[in-house]
Amino acid sequence: MKLQGFIVLLILFFVYRFWFSFSGTLSGGDWPYLYLENIKEFSWFPDIRFLWLAPYYQILTKFFVQYLGFSWEIIERIFWFWPFLALTIFSSYYLTKSWIGVLIYTTNTYILMLVGGGQMGVALAYSIAPLVLKRFIDLIDKYSFSNQNIKYKILNIKYTLFSGLFLAILVMFDPRLAYITLLAILIYYFLVLRKVVLSKAGILFFASIILLPLAIAGVSNSYWIIPLLSGNFPKEYQGLDSIRGFDFLSF
Repeated sequence: MKLQGFIVLLILFFVYRFWFSFSGTLSGGDWPYLYLENIKEFSWFPDIRFLWLAPYYQILTKFFVQYLGFSWEIIERIFWFWPFLALTIFSSYYLTKSWIGVLIYTTNTYILMLVGGGQMGVALAYSIAPLVLKRFIDLIDKYSFSNQNIKYKILNIKYTLFSGLFLAILVMFDPRLAYITLLAILIYYFLVLRKVVLSKAGILFFASIILLPLAIAGVSNSYWIIPLLSGNFPKEYQGLDSIRGFDFLSF
């Protein structure tokens, strides 16, 4: 197993080797190069033109480049490209417990096309989606009916809160991957608890396992959800809450 993991990591290093060179920017495709003049114009508050990525893309960049003096070439690696690779490896192994699963998840044609085209927000969402899915699977298993009493399960919300925070981060990076992940979570939930899903206890479990994390994710992303629902999005993004908006929300 250790040898297999070592070989997979070597393959991944070879595939992504250009990310570990500091001889220039990784900007290209949809991934922009941010000059200091651009960054100085960023606000300290989430700007709706950056959609759901605003806190991570806008505020972190402003702080580290404008105030701490890091170059954009360093920041794009530290906060985008390297975290994508590290999180993809960790979360895919966390879900599959297989180095072959890690290799497939990290080097398939879809994700290579995604990062090659500069879609790093979607890529980071992709990198943590298995982690979020596994957290909810563990949460459902933890709360599923066993010999533990219901009161203990309902009051034990620590795991639920952390799952909600992970879901909120996933939504921040890309809500499209979030709703696909949520669909998988719901399928697993109804498969595991199908016999009691309509009972009183089943409804309480649904509220604590699904609705509470969704509420946490919604509140955490209210900086873009509220403008979307109130119609205050920029013109190019208006209509995302309509049927035509699915053209934008599709992959």
